[in-house]
Amino acid sequence: DTGFGWSYTYPLILSTDRHKQHKTIYKFFDYLRSVEFAERITQFTGRGEPFVCYSFTLNSTHPGSEVRPHKDGIQKNKDAKDSFLNIVFFINGTGGPNSGNLSLSRDPALKDIIFEPHNLNNACLIYDSMADFYHGFKPVARGKFRWAINSQFCKKSFVENLAVSK
Repeated sequence: DTGFGWSYTYPLILSTDRHKQHKTIYKFFDYLRSVEFAERITQFTGRGEPFVCYSFTLNSTHPGSEVRPHKDGIQKNKDAKDSFLNIVFFINGTGGPNSGNLSLSRDPALKDIIFEPHNLNNACLIYDSMADFYHGFKPVARGKFRWAINSQFCKKSFVENLAVSK
């Protein structure tokens, strides 16, 4: 279940009391959108072009929650080639099988797993949004949970081109 989200093309509005109750979360979101973190991501990618935060969502799972294996829709955008990176920050979770641990797989049935994290406490998973694999997780089992922040970064030139085309 998604509790909060933002995308580069929309303003971040933090004027409600609900937002003021979660100052630590919003400090983290501000950091994700900062020049300092953008520079760290740019260096991490080694792609020689500046990256910026494109989107993020705050979400939690409960028994029965699932993300059906898929490839991100951005892969269909020919202008996005080599431009997108996903970072999933696992804040807290039970870990182990069927706990909302986002898996990377060569097939849409999650049978040919490339990677599946087991630690869902203060950990992150970083992957190329444009890579030729699926990601998702099977239904969360009874007694298990996961809290996460999903963020997507892209080349700054991609969002600048979006602004020009509008």
